[in-house]
Parts: sequence; C-alpha cells; structure tokens
Amino acid sequence: MPLRLTRMFALLLAAALPVACTPLERAASPGTGAGASAPAAPAARPDPAALLASLQGSQWLLEDITGRGVIDRLQSTLGFPQTGQLGGSGGCNRFMGPVRVSEGRLAIGPLVTTRMACAPAAMTQEQRYLGLLGQASGIRLEEPWLLIDTPEGVLKFTRQR
Repeated sequence: MPLRLTRMFALLLAAALPVACTPLERAASPGTGAGASAPAAPAARPDPAALLASLQGSQWLLEDITGRGVIDRLQSTLGFPQTGQLGGSGGCNRFMGPVRVSEGRLAIGPLVTTRMACAPAAMTQEQRYLGLLGQASGIRLEEPWLLIDTPEGVLKFTRQR
C-alpha cells in the first residue's frame, strides 16, 4: 500500500475510532427510565506481567506508530525471545533489551542497537519507533493486535508467529 494511501487510511481510522469506541449507554442517562439498572463494570485488564509471560516466543510486525502509519516494506518488528527480554528490527537496525513490569507499568530498556545507516526516512521512522518503545508504559492484547501504550499514543503490531 503506498505511503500516501496508508496515511489517509490511518487518518480515517483515527477519526472514526472515538465514535466506534463510544459506549451505547451514553445515550441514556444512568438511573432514568423504567427498569434502569446499574452500569456494567468495566472489563478487567489482564495483568501486564502475565501477558508478558504469555508472549514469550512470539514475533510481531509494527503496523502503526501513534496513528501515523508506517513505511511499507520496512518490516519493523518486535519479539519476545525469552522471559524478561525483547528484541527485533527497527527496519534498518536490530535491537534488544530488557522488558519488565514495575508497579503495574511496562518498563522497556535500555535498548542496544546495531548502527547501520539507511535511507533518511527509514532512519527517522526507526528512531521514532525505538524512542517510543523506550517510553512504553502499558501493554495489552486486543486480537489481532498487540498494543503498546506510550506518552504519544499507541504502537500497534500484528502477530507474525
């Protein structure tokens, strides 16, 4: 998919997401009408430490960086080769580092990388990806997506294996 089309799709998706995620219960005021019931409890999020353990041996392909898409064919990846470790490719360079959960929050890094030079656009995307990965604060699995929360938004991955 050309970069321009990818960006357009990402913008449309970003615009539609808030509407799609709005709960239907907002249409009616709580406690009004006959037979009103208590609002449903929010779904419990899985324990990040348990999720990390379940990801061991998996490999993921980066599909989106904070709603801005990614460069086609760059193949930025993320893998969990063993407990407490992650690694992958930024699209140009390989990286690896520790991953853990501390006080309920995801903590990644420091990351070590190879130092090959690539096209400027690839290097820019890789630096953004690795920079945000190092600032990760949360992780969740919403099939088919692996989502990593960062201060600037979400890194979105699909499973390779």
